[in-house]
Amino acid sequence: MTIEELEVRRSKRWRWRPELALDSEEEMLGFVDDMGFCLVDQKKNVPLPSLARAIDDAGSPRRSPEVNELLSSFWDTYRPKKKVLEWNCFFQSISAVSVKYLPLLYAVVGDRRPDRDYRAQFREKRLTLQDVRVYEMILQSGPITWRELRVAHNAWQKKQVAALELSLQRLWKGLKILRVAASNGKGSQWQATCSWDVRLLKRSLVWSRQEALQHLILHYVDIAIAVSRREIQRVFHGLADSSAINAAVNQLFLASLLDVDPTLVLHGKKAIVRKVR
Repeated sequence: MTIEELEVRRSKRWRWRPELALDSEEEMLGFVDDMGFCLVDQKKNVPLPSLARAIDDAGSPRRSPEVNELLSSFWDTYRPKKKVLEWNCFFQSISAVSVKYLPLLYAVVGDRRPDRDYRAQFREKRLTLQDVRVYEMILQSGPITWRELRVAHNAWQKKQVAALELSLQRLWKGLKILRVAASNGKGSQWQATCSWDVRLLKRSLVWSRQEALQHLILHYVDIAIAVSRREIQRVFHGLADSSAINAAVNQLFLASLLDVDPTLVLHGKKAIVRKVR
């Protein structure tokens, strides 16, 4: 495979061609389910598909009013039905995640004991005291709006608002909480992930963290057609450390699930592809 052939195959898989553009909520849900996870907005030189670009293949950094309207309608329809969710883990950008892939993602980054693990993370200084207070309020009282959180934490000054927002972003990245509704005059609505889906923990415990990471990397190679180790590291940087990612890739090679394309070089090395059986 050449670079040109890879670009053609990706443009078809990621729906960058005008004739393949998504034009309905149902098609958008099908796309997210197929990708498993994708960015909402296109980011330059990021090796992930984009929902906005699959709607409008122009690849403009700014959404058109039509794209905004379709995206808003999509979230309003499928977020309450728990078919799709937003996450802020990949490339510090909002991603659309299929609920089908949530157990795998949760198995990698989520708490095995949601009602207790956050306390240990506070002792280990991975969470701040405010993170803990915000999480406990959402866990006990959620769904809860941004305005209700501000009132409860008396966060009205600029620094206090910024600190509260930082706590929400950190808890969201760790999949402790999810945004379950868009702005409605009172701000976004948040809920603890373990109460949003009470069966999630049981489904995610099927895999160890490393096994789940291997499944996600294998799926990523599928949707990206061919990748480099550098691209894999970039995509999964927010989920696991470099050593865990490399170990997962090595294990997939040992299991004969991955191979290299001898003719395609990405970032100075032979590209990684799915093993042909």
